[in-house]
Amino acid sequence: MPIQVTDIQLLASERLTDTDDGGGKMTGTVIQSGAINNLFPDISRLDRTYGRLALRKAYMSVRTCTRRFQRATGSTPGRWLIEQRVRASLALLESSDEPVETVAARVGFGSAATYRHHFAAIMRTTPTAYRRAFYAAAA
Repeated sequence: MPIQVTDIQLLASERLTDTDDGGGKMTGTVIQSGAINNLFPDISRLDRTYGRLALRKAYMSVRTCTRRFQRATGSTPGRWLIEQRVRASLALLESSDEPVETVAARVGFGSAATYRHHFAAIMRTTPTAYRRAFYAAAA
């Protein structure tokens, strides 16, 4: 189940610190992007897409964010991001004849080998075999 932008709400913390308790309890105050919190630069759409989110902007520690993310999605942020990248690559494999290396780079993997590894773990086949099966089914 993909997370939609409207599913995510950032809530202000009582204090902005890295402590064992995760930086303080949530206040219940929703942080409006760019309106309430002007201490840090706004998070661009590109940064959201690539997962470059400064957790200071969200007023929480990395551990708290990871715990809340996993509670909400059932997956760690890293695992979720890998799954989203693999899912995004399916459309490229189905609609283009770009090499696997290009597809891997376009969806954010650092190397084709890493992409193939994660693709095989999630889809139980290789990117090339997936493309072949897709074209065979479409014919």
